[in-house]
Amino acid sequence: MVNHPTRSRLPLMLGLMVSVFAAGCSVGPDYAEPVIEVEASWLESGGDTLAGESWSDVAWWDQFDDPVLNRLVEMACAQNLDLKIAGLRVLEARARRGISAGAFYPQTQQLSGSYSRHRASEEVSNRLMDTRYDDFGLHADVAWELDFWGRFRRGLEAEDAALDASVFNYDAVLVSLISEVAIAYIDMRSFEQRLVHAHENLKIQQQTYALTDVLFRNGEGNELDVQQAISRMADTESLGPRLESARRSAFYRLCLLLGRNPVDLTELLVQSEGIPMPADDRVVLGFPAELVRRRPDIRVAERAAAAQSARIGVAESALYPHFSLNGSIGFGADDVKNLFSESAFTGSIGPSFRWDILNYSRIRNAVRVEDARFEQLVVHYQNTVLRAVSEVESSVAAYMMSQHTARSLAQSVSASARAVELALSQYRAGEVDFIRVLDTQSFLASQQDSLAASERDVAVNLVTLQKALGGGWQIREEQPFVDPTTRRRMAERTDWGDLLESE
Repeated sequence: MVNHPTRSRLPLMLGLMVSVFAAGCSVGPDYAEPVIEVEASWLESGGDTLAGESWSDVAWWDQFDDPVLNRLVEMACAQNLDLKIAGLRVLEARARRGISAGAFYPQTQQLSGSYSRHRASEEVSNRLMDTRYDDFGLHADVAWELDFWGRFRRGLEAEDAALDASVFNYDAVLVSLISEVAIAYIDMRSFEQRLVHAHENLKIQQQTYALTDVLFRNGEGNELDVQQAISRMADTESLGPRLESARRSAFYRLCLLLGRNPVDLTELLVQSEGIPMPADDRVVLGFPAELVRRRPDIRVAERAAAAQSARIGVAESALYPHFSLNGSIGFGADDVKNLFSESAFTGSIGPSFRWDILNYSRIRNAVRVEDARFEQLVVHYQNTVLRAVSEVESSVAAYMMSQHTARSLAQSVSASARAVELALSQYRAGEVDFIRVLDTQSFLASQQDSLAASERDVAVNLVTLQKALGGGWQIREEQPFVDPTTRRRMAERTDWGDLLESE
């Protein structure tokens, strides 16, 4: 047998090439999280109700001590459709990462087969001995582009960051959802409370009308007092439809957030306990530096920048040659009986490279595009941090001021109620005219309505503050991103492997 030194060295050479290429470099920048300076403490951190110690993960809506609100939050987390979409995007990101990870393996792995019937010309000088023949073929082809410049590693790095961003986006949707549910519920209860005040004032005004009517009929009063009493009653009655319309709007908004039909919530919401107010108005603010790690929208912005940084490397790898290993084995014969015989075997293996050498302007500008996008995302990240700090400071100020307003209005309502009693008593005794009665009743109605609106502001500002602090998403830990029913339906339709289980 003839010895072929080249054949004996070929596997060794190919193995050496693979080892060298596997240890290649990664072009493009190595990502470092953008740095942004924040203050060591909050500007609006004064007062007994605000604390600057380290923030905790307790569900903030427990502060309201409202079982209905707790149940609504639970239902929203299970049924809200926007949250379901965010969860499905996590699964999509996992699948995209799988595509990127697959690039590390031979990119072409194909099995092909063919059959053709040929007839060659008999009128040519170099005609075949047999002008009619069959051609059978069965081939397996493999092409493996080696990741010498880190193109695939950067691609996987980008998809890893994108997967993280999808998880943080889910958390951001969850934080927003919980706050919107709480605000819709508070709005509904506040309109119900304002309706209660309107009905109570209407009863007082009806009693006043009855008194003026009796006095008028007995000749002790005048028709002007009667008509003014009627006018005041009609004005108060007109509030009812407007407040009820607003209450229903808040109710339907709540139904949408819960992903439920209105009829499904009627029984749960029929009992009104008034406007939910925090049982403990103390709020743990934590420190500004913690906000960067706590708020999901900031983490989304940071991970988006990380993914884009990796894409610069992907684009830059096109500046350099691409090295590949190519191989093919197969069988070819003109008779199917001989297709798998030893003599029908064909094969080839060897390295190759491809280098785009005459279009650097296009490639370099593609790199510049990715770099510009990265810089945009860095600025967006910095702006997201600053906006988050601003939202916390504004929410703290609004929460503190609304508490002061509510306390003052509560004193005003108490005094106004007493003033109405005194005015009616003095009117019966003839000590004051009816204008005094109307003024006190009108002011009481106005102050009661303002108090209900102010209590609503206290509760809503607390919710807004907790949302600005980024709390609430921790309840999804250890929970699946997609509900079991949806996962089962997807598994029946498509082979998802273990992606549905690895929550």
